Amino acid sequence: MSSNRTVLHVSDMPVEFIRKNIKNVHLSVLPPEGRVRLSAPIGMSEDSARLAVVTRWSWIKKKQKQFAAQRRETQREFVDGETHYFDGHKYLLTVVDGTGQGSVKVRGNGRIELSCRKGASRATRHKAFDTFYRSHLQTLTDKKIAQFCSALSVDQPTVRIQRMRTKWGSCAAASRRILINLEMAKKPSACFEYILAHELVHLRVRHHNEKFKALLEGIMPDWSYRRDILNSYPLAYDEWSY
Repeated sequence: MSSNRTVLHVSDMPVEFIRKNIKNVHLSVLPPEGRVRLSAPIGMSEDSARLAVVTRWSWIKKKQKQFAAQRRETQREFVDGETHYFDGHKYLLTVVDGTGQGSVKVRGNGRIELSCRKGASRATRHKAFDTFYRSHLQTLTDKKIAQFCSALSVDQPTVRIQRMRTKWGSCAAASRRILINLEMAKKPSACFEYILAHELVHLRVRHHNEKFKALLEGIMPDWSYRRDILNSYPLAYDEWSY
């Protein structure tokens, strides 16, 4: 492990301690398990880091309790009768015989249909859903990105949709590249718009400071409401954090 990344133990709690080239201390409690991470300036000592954790102990425990209570999806097998989320709604899956690599369509009466070859593997059926989800998110991106970039006075970056195990989204300002978690296709489009706007603001401001919040509020006054809606939905069954 790098000398700039270590694990501290505060009481019986492990804390990921990261020293990097920043000015302020950032303490995070990450879903789904409530893992604690402290990012701090290069020169911060381990004793000072532990103190920073202790001073926010009640807040950390509150966040961990919230994550423990949050609903989780069970692993999906992509078979008849399963429930699947799309655009904030829950659908009952119907599997029908088809050809090719498989396709997914939303039908009426709360049903979503997967068409695939008879006997197709779980991986093939999963891939068909991923393709469907990716197309949906790309359409939402194309619909909103020009508006947000114009409001922020930034050039449009490259946006990629991919399965991520660490965040809802990320922004590499230097390379002007934004990544959006494929899981966002399961959430309401308003939540996706919040994540897209959030990452675009990072093209202007690196950290979540007051300037960042002001810019985000300028293009999305109800961003905190959308964030709360996003956090109310079930987390994916696999291990990831934000």
